[in-house]
Amino acid sequence: MKTRVDPALAGLLQCKYVENGRDLICDGGLDCWGFIRECWKRLGRGDLPLNAVSDKKFHEIAFKDAMNSPEWRKVDCPVPFCLAVFFVPRYGYHVGLVLSSLTHFLHCRVPLSTIDALDDGAWARCLKGYYEYNAS
Repeated sequence: MKTRVDPALAGLLQCKYVENGRDLICDGGLDCWGFIRECWKRLGRGDLPLNAVSDKKFHEIAFKDAMNSPEWRKVDCPVPFCLAVFFVPRYGYHVGLVLSSLTHFLHCRVPLSTIDALDDGAWARCLKGYYEYNAS
């Protein structure tokens, strides 16, 4: 079964991964955080912070109660366009955007952006939680 992608995001399929990529035009591609920022803009949800939160803050987001993080709210189940936060051994934190199907996520990794299933064994084992952005 083919996963449906919001038309606003269709242009980001097969986006090239570029380390520290924050601007699709200037950098020639995006990293996982730059990709999420671009998805967010195309969905009309505004701007996310330019840089991914620091390692300390990301650790907080991934492992502590959402009450400790005013910018992010942990949700129990995936909701359309929330972040799926993963910790990948030997790589570190990785983020993807949950699609409206609630079963798949869109993300950018070497070499290109792709869609994967949230219940895929490798990703499911690395999943730390789902988060919505609270700041305006």
